[in-house]
Amino acid sequence: MTGSFEERVRLRPAGPDDEGFLRELHASTILPEIALMGLDAGQTQLLLEQQYQARKSTYLSHYPDATYVIIEIDRNIAGLQCTNDSGEQILLVDLALLPQYRNQGIGSQLLTRLIDNARDQQKRVVLHVLAGNPAQRLYERLGFRVTETTPPYIRMEWHPATDGNP
Repeated sequence: MTGSFEERVRLRPAGPDDEGFLRELHASTILPEIALMGLDAGQTQLLLEQQYQARKSTYLSHYPDATYVIIEIDRNIAGLQCTNDSGEQILLVDLALLPQYRNQGIGSQLLTRLIDNARDQQKRVVLHVLAGNPAQRLYERLGFRVTETTPPYIRMEWHPATDGNP
């Protein structure tokens, strides 16, 4: 894979035709946990679908004005970024990549773009991460700081006025 980030990565609005991919992406993020339950294939598929529908419903009800963008890498659909701009802050609702695109710096680059955009607008960036998720180290490296812990989640914020520090 050669070329700059800008040449390789394209963001486009998510649409109805992306529903199958979004199910696949969601499954890729939670299947390792579900596999620990020892369910048979039918039970696993049922649980994956229930979890997907619950997440979709929650996002739509809590963030009706959220922006959903599909992440394409080298012309392949690779992930999703969902943000909700409330005017004073940008909430990173979701950022997910298929397994084959993880740990390559793509998430870091996408977060850096989001932070740059927030800095230009003098807005803070807020996100929630599951306690124990290795992504927390990435967020801290980019200047996010823990502002609240409500198990099982940790709320983190990046602030432009202090270059990341709340």
